[in-house]
Amino acid sequence: MNTKSIIAIAVLGMSVSTVFSQKNLYISRAQMMLLEKNLEETSGLCMTSEGLWSINDSHNPNEVHLLPKDSVDSQIESNQCYFWGGQPVIKNVRFPIPVQNNDWEAIETDGKHLFIGDFGNNAGARRDLRIIELKRVDTGLQVVKIYNFKYENQSNFERRKLHNFDCEAFRITDSSFQLFTKNWKNLRCNIYEFKIPADKDTSVQVARKIASFNPKFLVTDVSYQNEGLIFCGYSPSGNQYIGYLRDKTFNHFWRVKLPYKPAQFEAIQATEKGLFLSTESRKTMPATLFYMPFIFVF
Repeated sequence: MNTKSIIAIAVLGMSVSTVFSQKNLYISRAQMMLLEKNLEETSGLCMTSEGLWSINDSHNPNEVHLLPKDSVDSQIESNQCYFWGGQPVIKNVRFPIPVQNNDWEAIETDGKHLFIGDFGNNAGARRDLRIIELKRVDTGLQVVKIYNFKYENQSNFERRKLHNFDCEAFRITDSSFQLFTKNWKNLRCNIYEFKIPADKDTSVQVARKIASFNPKFLVTDVSYQNEGLIFCGYSPSGNQYIGYLRDKTFNHFWRVKLPYKPAQFEAIQATEKGLFLSTESRKTMPATLFYMPFIFVF
């Protein structure tokens, strides 16, 4: 077998190949599970030992939602639903927090705490971009700190449709936050970074541009796995995509079109066993959680 590894993504008969990990790997067709109506605008996914965490965007209630691990696992094992209709509904647990949901767009974890990206910026006019750090406690979720930031190269804050300062995806490294923009103007994705400040530092941090790549779609979330970054998003015409980019070097990007319409994938979580994606509700489709298991071929 070639020393370069191959991932072949096969989703309902469609396939593509590229370098991904150290094994030959296939992604099978997606299982579908319905989300409750209180998660109709799901806009982020992250996983802890308790299960999958998600949020709503755009001025929804300031609540964080937990899809318990046992509920998700049992649905995957017992319900083989691959097409619309008849999917089970996964119940979620809601945790209110005392921070307004201006436009929450992503949720991540560093293994200890949860972090919410309140940096949705559709009109390019926001001056209150922030990341909210949360701690799990017996009574729910407790706010630890709020990290305020701005982009180093944004000087125009007039409301407009075409600009490159919207953001719906971020990741946490050992020492920094990395932001992945949703560029309405040119469909590229700029990568910004700012160091995680000391505990007592409450100043506005400056996010500096460190890279850029061309996914040719609007990036809505990112997840780290196997030394790479896996993205989801959609094109202005409504096509849905996932893509892969090498970590640190930020090169060798590839993408694959997913055969799901109508949908709008807003969140992705990669695990060692597969991919979780969620789409917000559309006119003819409710909010749905997708699971695409990996199949290893030796």
